[in-house]
Amino acid sequence: IYDVNTALASDTSAVKKRKSRAVAEITREQMESLRPVPLTTNEIKAYKELDSSKTIATQLKFSGVFAGMAERAVQQNQQKQSGTGVLGYAAKVFNYVDFSDNRVNGIFLGAKYNQNLFDKTAKVDMSLGYSFGRKKPEGNIRLLLYPKEFFLNEIELDVYNKTTQGQLLNPYPFLINSASVALGFEDQFDYYLARGISLGFRSRILHDLTLKTEYIYEDQFSLIEYDYKSIFNSSRFVRPNPEIVEGKESRLSFNLLAGKNPQEFQPILEDGILMQLDISNPVIGSDFNYKRFRFVWQLTTKTFYGELFSSPFLAFGFEGGFTIGDYGNQHFITPNTALAFYSPFLSYKGLSPYEITGDKMIGVHLEHNWKTIVFQALGINFLSDLFIDINTGASILQMWNESKYYNQPKEKFYWEGYIGLGKILGIGRIDFCYNSNKNFVVRGGLSALF
Repeated sequence: IYDVNTALASDTSAVKKRKSRAVAEITREQMESLRPVPLTTNEIKAYKELDSSKTIATQLKFSGVFAGMAERAVQQNQQKQSGTGVLGYAAKVFNYVDFSDNRVNGIFLGAKYNQNLFDKTAKVDMSLGYSFGRKKPEGNIRLLLYPKEFFLNEIELDVYNKTTQGQLLNPYPFLINSASVALGFEDQFDYYLARGISLGFRSRILHDLTLKTEYIYEDQFSLIEYDYKSIFNSSRFVRPNPEIVEGKESRLSFNLLAGKNPQEFQPILEDGILMQLDISNPVIGSDFNYKRFRFVWQLTTKTFYGELFSSPFLAFGFEGGFTIGDYGNQHFITPNTALAFYSPFLSYKGLSPYEITGDKMIGVHLEHNWKTIVFQALGINFLSDLFIDINTGASILQMWNESKYYNQPKEKFYWEGYIGLGKILGIGRIDFCYNSNKNFVVRGGLSALF
């Protein structure tokens, strides 16, 4: 930040005036003459309210129609606790209600229950519900142990009979996808029925490095698609749910997380890498013999005007994966595509679900958040005072498909570029995207809050 005191120190009369004048009396014109990028009145106020004993995220104050949602997201990210109000009440309700909506189950409704045991050293988590599409029950019971003074932080045993999506490492919980389907948009996943047991071990190796090792043994069955059950557009075309290669699958899964999970919603984008390796082999009782690997890496860095309270930054994403061996189409690799109303950074805004798929992929994402700098430079002060951000970005994707599954070319290169506005009404975002398929699409989403 430009030091006003230094700028005025050479003028004795100005120094005397400075001692007697309040900061509030500094006009916008004076600020603009002294700083390459002037502070707004709200930014000046924000500096006065900073508390070094708190994290930046907890000090953010949001405005707009969806301000409550923004504050709720930050609270969950920082404290992992349920809040009060409508969203807090809804979160508590979904602690006991199991709901989903997709094209293989239709409406699924059930009950969930979880209870801490033995002075919170163990926990039981169970659910049971009914699929109104398949007219079948589903459920699971899971036991978690939290050993004290042991190199393992968590032991998990799960017995289940449930609909499973085959996409590896994705940012969409079932509830978010269900909301999208219920509103009349596309189903994000392909599904199969899994019936089996899993045993997992989680260990925090370092402060920000966590490893989960899991053994899964299950029977896998194909599911067929049904008409959508949604509030709007229920008569739309139903994307087929492909028939899988059925059989018994026995696999070891290794999931490594360093830093913050790049697949979770982050009100403040943070660095992190997530990797998962699945190994299935007849030696451990599997009908398949394959290796599947997937990783997602996110990095951020300030670009210029780093002295600003909220400076422009560049977000970089790198992802990839492969499946090799004797496998079924349920083990394929496909990139994460955007939901109609939610397009996180590490997703392709111009692609539909499973529009491109294969057994190998490499993808790169770049996005620059210009904050309000552009509006301030152009003198459009009413937009900068609303904290509207400008975002520009581009993504590229290279896919390979050397398998017998899916009618896809052996190689497919894809690119897209977009420009967007962030912090609309406090937390909203809208992107205008053009891609290599010569399609123009508009996507909504949640904005990075800082």
